[in-house]
Amino acid sequence: MKNRFLFLMPLALGLTFAGCKKDSPNAAPAPTKTELLTNRNWVITAATISPGLPNPNGGSPITDLYAQFDTCDKDDFIRFEAASVFKEDEGATKCNSSSTQTRVGTWAFSSNDTVITIGGTVDNNGSYTVADLSDNTMKLTQLLPYNGVNYTATATYTKK
Repeated sequence: MKNRFLFLMPLALGLTFAGCKKDSPNAAPAPTKTELLTNRNWVITAATISPGLPNPNGGSPITDLYAQFDTCDKDDFIRFEAASVFKEDEGATKCNSSSTQTRVGTWAFSSNDTVITIGGTVDNNGSYTVADLSDNTMKLTQLLPYNGVNYTATATYTKK
């Protein structure tokens, strides 16, 4: 009897400690694209176009659209709200003192959250393909046919 007890004791202790191992915390589910997109301000940090646009001053075609922005446009931001409300804000520096500070429109996801369509009384009306969307970065592309040429515009936004 004593031998069986000594044999079973390590087994029982092993099972006891194995059962006491800390549970790994449940990983939170990955945020949805709507959660990544909404309720944050997005400021544009890069904008390109391909193929390049003809340069009005001659020389190489223009591919870096962001370099063409006025300084007062570089602090503007956009905001997608959960209730399908889209906002454009002039930021701290307005280009035109008589322009409206904030314009409001609508937005909606389509094509399995890979396309954002913006409408209403805002400047960014149209459909955009979501090329990248993370907690801090959003990259949107848009096909712009003009005079028989298909241009692809890409805008990169950073969470403000």
